[in-house]
Amino acid sequence: MSQLRDFGANFILAAGSYLHHYKGKLPDEDGIYDGFETQKVKSFIEKYPVDFKKVKNFSAINISREFYLNFIFKEYDETYGWVTYAQKGRSHALPSNSYSDEYFMNSDDEACLVNLNLTENEMDENGEDWWFRLSSFSRNLLNRVTGEIGREGEDLSYAYELKRTGERKIKKYYIDDNMIGFDILSWKDDKTDERLQIEVKTTRNIQGSKATITRSQWENAKKFKNGFLFHFWLLSSKELAIISFQDLEAHVPIEQQKGRTETFSVPFKAFSDKFKKINL
Repeated sequence: MSQLRDFGANFILAAGSYLHHYKGKLPDEDGIYDGFETQKVKSFIEKYPVDFKKVKNFSAINISREFYLNFIFKEYDETYGWVTYAQKGRSHALPSNSYSDEYFMNSDDEACLVNLNLTENEMDENGEDWWFRLSSFSRNLLNRVTGEIGREGEDLSYAYELKRTGERKIKKYYIDDNMIGFDILSWKDDKTDERLQIEVKTTRNIQGSKATITRSQWENAKKFKNGFLFHFWLLSSKELAIISFQDLEAHVPIEQQKGRTETFSVPFKAFSDKFKKINL
């Protein structure tokens, strides 16, 4: 793995040591500190400032950890693929424990985690807090990305229905009411007055992806049957699978005694034979 970061592990360690050494009151003069130009170190400190209230034990390594976390928060992009696994817990984010083909960690990040003692089996309190905050950041990222992917699929379904029904007026419930049990209120065809409810599920790629079905969505599907459809979108290939109540019924968990299913998941792959390329 090549180095991609502007600041590697040794630099971040030096920045933490420098700030700790001067107790946050940095000197005006410039020079060399621990092999690095202090002007560059001070610029880094200014760009990724440390909130000392979040450093539970004022030590050089804990300050460096804070620098690294702030660096991730501010510079996160697709080269930080490992960060998205942190929402599942530390063990899922470390390279030695990840088995996903999509997992990626740059060599600089691996060196930072090791040198900042963030891969140890027994973590100190500050280290535990570091991973907790990264996990929260990862969950927020996932929610944002999931929301963006979902919206893209909903917009595609809206465009598809406009074309299919001859530009009839269609209601976007994914804008007005996320709790109603469907995303789009369309029409069965371009002539009838019969309405069609559509719930949209979206993913980038079919491999390993699952659609989450809520109780209200399934209850609507059962109630309206032929007046309800699920749209499953594969964004990478712009393919759509139109799933009926009958198609989904075989994948619904059986409730027994007082058990109640509030949500269940269905693999996109279960309907692989139904996906068709859509041109809008």
